[in-house]
Amino acid sequence: MLLIPFVNIYYAIVMMNELSKSFGKSSGFTVGLIFLPFVFLPMLAFGDAKYIYNQTEEINEIGIIQA
Repeated sequence: MLLIPFVNIYYAIVMMNELSKSFGKSSGFTVGLIFLPFVFLPMLAFGDAKYIYNQTEEINEIGIIQA
C-alpha cells in the first residue's frame, strides 16, 4: 500500500501511530514521529521505552485496547 500515491500518506501515519502505541506512547508522540522522525525514532531506540504490544495487561492499563 505504500507504493500507491496519496494512499501511502495515510498508511504511513497509521504505521507511525501503531509504532508509538506499541511502545506505550501517546498520540502526541505519534505527531512527533510524523513531523520529526529523526528526533523521535532515536528516542524510541535508545530511550527507556519498552515494547509492550504483546503484553495485553500493560496495553489495557494505558488504554490502547478498549475491552
